[in-house]
Amino acid sequence: AFYKPFQTIFTRSKSYITSLGAIGLDERKIVALKPGVDTTTFSPQFRTDRIWEATGVPTSSVKAIFVGRVSVEKNLPMLTPIWKQVHEECRRRGLDADLVIVGDGPYRARMQRDLRGCRAQFLGFRHGQELSELYASADMFLFPSITDTMGQVVMEGQAAGLPVLVTEMGGPKEVMEDGRTGHVLGHKNPEQWVDAIVALIADNARRAEMSRAAIEAMQSCSLEQSFEEFWAAHEIAWRQHLATLGITPKDDRQAFVEVRDLSGVKAASV
Repeated sequence: AFYKPFQTIFTRSKSYITSLGAIGLDERKIVALKPGVDTTTFSPQFRTDRIWEATGVPTSSVKAIFVGRVSVEKNLPMLTPIWKQVHEECRRRGLDADLVIVGDGPYRARMQRDLRGCRAQFLGFRHGQELSELYASADMFLFPSITDTMGQVVMEGQAAGLPVLVTEMGGPKEVMEDGRTGHVLGHKNPEQWVDAIVALIADNARRAEMSRAAIEAMQSCSLEQSFEEFWAAHEIAWRQHLATLGITPKDDRQAFVEVRDLSGVKAASV
């Protein structure tokens, strides 16, 4: 009843169009927003060993990072036993690797306890340039969530040059390229995760190749491009509404006044 009068309904990813249709929304009205990421804040230019020296994480190791709320809904209880197996396999093969958890939440104490002795580093909340440096100075991004509608952190990781590992559930798989900028892995297949993580830890050249591809892929996902598509959907809805009133605008932007906000991103008002 609430959504019926609307001309257009936005969703964060294509994956949820069917789900919204299943609860009665008209799928013809649903538009998946073009994702956008700040490629100046999240960039490989911030890579530095100093961030590891400052946080007490070994500088020489390969680092798999997670950024976000440390909670059950991010599916971190799956990542915990996976990292235990990764740690054992790395020790067996003589590979040097650390798991870095950035963020906080109700699952942190349990996860930190369960991964004691497994080279898992918990850094708590980080923001600003420090967060940018943590992204850029890691080597891969792990995101096991099965509930995220899009997964902004997956885009931030790629913009910073990280191969990303995500599940086949939800929206994160839509903002990466399987086999090119990372891997889409089964959320019920922990062995697949272990194999993929260890393989990337062991293969510097493959990580570097995926890193370059990730950076390149995110250049077409700027905030400006995302906003332009967002606003275009409003213009289409506006024209469709006028058509129902028998009005044809002489110019698509005739009734719009362009303004600029402080960041320089175009906005418009009727």
